[in-house]
Amino acid sequence: MEKEKSDLNEKIDELTTRKCSVDARLQAENERAERQDRGLKEAETTYAKLVESQKTLVDFVRKEYQDTKHQKY
Repeated sequence: MEKEKSDLNEKIDELTTRKCSVDARLQAENERAERQDRGLKEAETTYAKLVESQKTLVDFVRKEYQDTKHQKY
């Protein structure tokens, strides 16, 4: 009976150690995923601003071109 108890305690210790290891890896993976999500959101925001700036620039150049075209005649 004591031997069985000792064996079970060893298994419990081993499994507890493995669980702690898995928990640590899981936490690290979750943190990495959160960093990636933040990075993607920042990239999407930056891209949206870039597209808006590009549209503004195209509109400005188009207007300047039209103004220049009308001034020639």
